[in-house]
Amino acid sequence: MDSHGEGPDGVRELAGIRRAYAARGYELVLPGEVAARGGAERRRIAGQVVSLLVEVYRRAPGPDDERAARELDGAVAEGGVRLFVLLDRRRDVVATTRFTRLARWFTEGPREGPQEGPREEGDAEGAGRGDVRYEVGRTGKRPGAEPRLAAGLLRARLLWAAAGGLPGAGLLVSHTRVARSAPGRPPVGPVLEGLVRDGGFLPAHAVRSHVVARTAVEPFVAACAPRDGAAWAAGVRAQRLRLPDRAEARLFAAMLAEGWGARPVLVPVADGGAAGPAFRAPLPGALRELSGPDPAVESLYLLSRRPADVGRAVDGIPYRVRADGAYASAGLSDRVVVEADAAEAPDAVAVLERLRRAGFALAGWEPSRQRSGRLALVLTRPGRVPDGGTAVAAPDLSALDRLPAAQRFLGGVLARLPEQPDGRI
Repeated sequence: MDSHGEGPDGVRELAGIRRAYAARGYELVLPGEVAARGGAERRRIAGQVVSLLVEVYRRAPGPDDERAARELDGAVAEGGVRLFVLLDRRRDVVATTRFTRLARWFTEGPREGPQEGPREEGDAEGAGRGDVRYEVGRTGKRPGAEPRLAAGLLRARLLWAAAGGLPGAGLLVSHTRVARSAPGRPPVGPVLEGLVRDGGFLPAHAVRSHVVARTAVEPFVAACAPRDGAAWAAGVRAQRLRLPDRAEARLFAAMLAEGWGARPVLVPVADGGAAGPAFRAPLPGALRELSGPDPAVESLYLLSRRPADVGRAVDGIPYRVRADGAYASAGLSDRVVVEADAAEAPDAVAVLERLRRAGFALAGWEPSRQRSGRLALVLTRPGRVPDGGTAVAAPDLSALDRLPAAQRFLGGVLARLPEQPDGRI
């Protein structure tokens, strides 16, 4: 986020995008303008945004959509969601995207590492403004709208953020679809390309996190853009990461060197080792379940030695045995976040090896929620494709052509496919 779109040139470009839309009969409404609209108009926009995303992802409309619209309207009014909408001549929403402020996982301090500005009211001791993060996403364009209609909208959101639209934000994160184009599916690779090229994002990890449009398990790449990139790079290079010396860790180390100039220590480990499904956390309460196994959405677990304010403490992660004898997720897939404190602990390599024997493999990193300028590790374990003709979409990582190490590592992550209902891989 350091210099992408900041300054008068970025402001002029944003104004130019809005004028270009207006010349075609559309109005690009920025977050502050959406929030300032009257209650009835804002509620109407929120309802149309929810119905648009339901249509895009081919869900059946239901009573939960009304609640989702009310919650979105409230979040926009309170500032937790910064909503962009593109309106047509009838004042209907034809495209949308947003920034969503993410809740903290930890409130105990002190937080170490670089931080900006004074502590916000209500923040934990030491958890300064630079720790605030927003997720960019929930993007959709109404089916049947003209091609590339949302291209200016996606560029505008980055220009708006760089011009000060998110005061106090220390990080932007994304979870972006990267499925290869297919009949009936629009190209989604350019979205990640714009984040990396225009927004200063670095790819972080890859997942097959949920079924999209009830038709395909699609690949996603998470990415991150710190506001102070130089301070983050220095923090990551200072981090004491030790990884088992295996092929995936060597590829991951190359990705960290390419993006941050960081070089984790690769620790020799014994080949083989008995596989086993039971993964137990190193300390009671260290493993927390944020969401359990589900046939259409990944499960999410947090491993940390520090008390967390999310999820529930569990002893282990449910599993099943695939047709080839490998241990697998009890649902679509599993993701474990090994926080910075656990990733830097003396027994970190042993813990990672135990996860490997339970079927997990390195999928990348995410920014630590404990310390600015530190990384948490992300590991994933595939499960099974839901019944009912669900396909597994192939990834398009061409957006990462200028980051070959990341492209190789994340391509390997996405090559670990979920099992088909008939037992095929």
